Amino acid sequence: MAKLDITKNKMIISEYFGTRKGYIPRKSVPYQKPRRCDGLIFILEGTCRYGFDDGTKFSVKKDDILYLAANSVYEMDVNCDRYEFFVADFNFSIPELRQSAVYTPLSPVAAKQLFSRVCYSRDADSPASFARDVGLVYQIVENITDSSERVYLGSISRAKIDRCADFIHLHFADESLSVSSLAESVSLSEVHFRKLFSGRFGLSPARYIMQTRVEHAIKLMQLDGISLEEIAEESGFSSLPYFNKVFKAFVGYTPAAYRHQLSKRADLT
Repeated sequence: MAKLDITKNKMIISEYFGTRKGYIPRKSVPYQKPRRCDGLIFILEGTCRYGFDDGTKFSVKKDDILYLAANSVYEMDVNCDRYEFFVADFNFSIPELRQSAVYTPLSPVAAKQLFSRVCYSRDADSPASFARDVGLVYQIVENITDSSERVYLGSISRAKIDRCADFIHLHFADESLSVSSLAESVSLSEVHFRKLFSGRFGLSPARYIMQTRVEHAIKLMQLDGISLEEIAEESGFSSLPYFNKVFKAFVGYTPAAYRHQLSKRADLT
């Protein structure tokens, strides 16, 4: 019997067990017992090759999202010094067998932020937080569904859009960076540019810019001796209040609260 593709069939989450961050050092892991639940894994670092008892094989790398179906049996070959990941464990309600698969998200930054939020922002056993966490897992499923339906772009258009994405990563700290200037740089109308960019990355160019700035700010927060005002400025935000607003919208915490969480976790290690 054919296994279901979770991006092609409507799936309802019946149970959520939690999300954690983990890692595996270089080694081979032989076939284990069938997986007890469904799992979505975001690869933070490293590479790993999976081989399943039905003959399916694939490799995953940094920024991929791996779906492991409940009851799947597989072996792992970690061919790097440190294979690091977020893993969300849950159960879909549908009983049919499902196909494990690997996806390249349209926006790895957005996918990583979703996993980070569901991993770190949960409150005790609050019903509200449980509903929020399940909602975030649904967003991850939506992310991989969108990636599997990526809009086709011709090579010339794709090259133009990729060039703009590279430019964003180099110049995100420039407050004058705008969608209109990006569109003009590749000789496209702003409307057409927005459509092509969203089709390529699953995000509007404006949101892509903001996510890139937030991701840079998160990296800076791990450094000592740099204030939030400096982080805001170096990440391309015009003011600290604006930085606070955007950061909370993307991450679920204010910058100060997020940095506090980082220091608490550092104290536990």
